[in-house]
Amino acid sequence: MTSKTTGYIDLHEKTTKEAMGEFIEYYNDRVAAGNLSEIEVQHGWGSTGEGVQAIRNRLRGFLTNHPDQVSFDCGYDRFDHYDSKTFVYPKKILPTEENILADYIIDYCETPKTEDKILGKFLRSGDPHQIRKTINELVSQGILEEKMKNKYKVYIQSPNP
Repeated sequence: MTSKTTGYIDLHEKTTKEAMGEFIEYYNDRVAAGNLSEIEVQHGWGSTGEGVQAIRNRLRGFLTNHPDQVSFDCGYDRFDHYDSKTFVYPKKILPTEENILADYIIDYCETPKTEDKILGKFLRSGDPHQIRKTINELVSQGILEEKMKNKYKVYIQSPNP
């Protein structure tokens, strides 16, 4: 059960991608409405396998990478010896998964990379269609450059984005 009024979201029985998308949308809707109260995120503690741990780890890794937008406490730190919850304290809107993927691709292309290398690196972050779309958008925005290197098309950060 998810409730925007009580500050609770349950991410059980979702893939990591679904859980992150749902969390970011929920979080950003609350912040956009001016609600900066605590959010209790129920993700489970991993008793049923790696899936729950993957959601917990991905969520906390994502939150750690955005300290200006959000802070959080682990459930274990508060009272839950099973570590099945994360308590989130909103500050500002979070970037979407698509924006994060673009940032990762830009950083990864500090040195020239083929499309296959980029796809291989980020396949867990999105589907191949979304990754290719993001690459094309970055090229059209002038953030990445497309070059030929030894008969291969490569992508590299533009020196003048």
